[in-house]
Amino acid sequence: MVGFEDFVRARHAGLVRYAYVLCGDAHLAQDLVQQALSRSYPRWSQVSAGRPEAYVRRAVTNAFIDETRRPWRRETRDVLPDRPDPTDHVRGVEDRDALLIAMTGLPPVRRAVIAMSYLEDLPDDEIAEALDLPRATVRSHRARGLAALRDVLTAQEVETP
Repeated sequence: MVGFEDFVRARHAGLVRYAYVLCGDAHLAQDLVQQALSRSYPRWSQVSAGRPEAYVRRAVTNAFIDETRRPWRRETRDVLPDRPDPTDHVRGVEDRDALLIAMTGLPPVRRAVIAMSYLEDLPDDEIAEALDLPRATVRSHRARGLAALRDVLTAQEVETP
């Protein structure tokens, strides 16, 4: 059984990265992780007896989905914040930014499946359990999400000289 403080020290950065991939906003990602951790702390003795990382990751996902249901709390942006200086772009940064922008167009659950699959490298069984979905639905969300990302990124390449 791992202590709460030890868990936070070990997994905080990874949880923030996961939340950032979900929402595309560094500040909101921090908020989502804080919400998840603050909701997990009172039940930590029960959480840590099972799979604490899966539990907290699911709490981050739930906080993100809840946030998308509150349109009055969201600001609309034309571009993602925290972008590097436009004169300092390299191809890898541009590709990452394009991918993050494309991810914001996916539905929240589909975005969570993509993030868990490719950022967290989780198998379908764990994703299905974390999101309370059948395995086939996880595979469907991943396939449709990847197809949508591919379409958006391909269209951007065609538009860019």
